Amino acid sequence: TSANFYYKIEYWNGKDWVVHDEQTYLITFYPMNQMVWAIENPNGTIGIYHGLIAAFVTPQSGGVTELLAKAKERATSDFDERYMLYGLERSFSGYSSPGSLATYSDTRNYTTLQVKDIYNSLKYDYNLSYVSVPVAFGIGDSQRVSPPDESLARGSANCIDGAVLFASAIEAIGMRPYIIITPNHAYVAWDTDVSGTGIDALETTWISDHDF
Repeated sequence: TSANFYYKIEYWNGKDWVVHDEQTYLITFYPMNQMVWAIENPNGTIGIYHGLIAAFVTPQSGGVTELLAKAKERATSDFDERYMLYGLERSFSGYSSPGSLATYSDTRNYTTLQVKDIYNSLKYDYNLSYVSVPVAFGIGDSQRVSPPDESLARGSANCIDGAVLFASAIEAIGMRPYIIITPNHAYVAWDTDVSGTGIDALETTWISDHDF
C-alpha cells in the first residue's frame, strides 16, 4: 500500500527552533514477509538491499530448535565413524569441537558433518521438497520470503526460502552462514572454521533428489 510520509527536521540555534528540512514523500509499504531487493531512486541512484535478507534468518525460532533436536537424534541413529574422532554425539557445537582436531581438514570435516545432519533431517524427517517459484533479484523486484518455521510446517521451500532455513539452522549451532544471491538464484554457504579459513556452499534445491 502507498501512503504519504511527512518529516520535518529542526535545530535549536540558541534562541529559536529553525527548520532545516521539510518534505513529503509518497512511499510504498510492503508486508513483513516481502523482500524488496533493489530500487532505483528518483535521482537515478540504485539502492541495493540484498543484505536485509538477514532479517529473515531466525536461529532462535521454535521450528529451528525442533529441527536441531531431530538432527541430533539422527546424528546418533545414523552414526558416522568420523564422529568418534571428533567426539560428537547428540550435540552440535559449531566450531568448538569437544574432540581433538589436528588439521584444517579435520575441522572442515567436523563442520560438514553437522550441516550434513541438518540436511538429512530436513530430507528424511521433514520430507522437505523444492518448489520451483520464479525469482528475480533485480531493480524493482520484490518477493515473498517464507520464514523457517513456515517452510518446515509446509514441507517445501524455493531457493531463497531454503537458503534462509539452512542459514537459520547453521547459525543456531554457532557457525557463520552466508546467503549467496546471484541474478536468478540463491543458496547457502558457511565458514568452515572459526577463523574463516574457507567457505563451503550447499545447493539447497537439490534436497529432494540428491544425497548430501
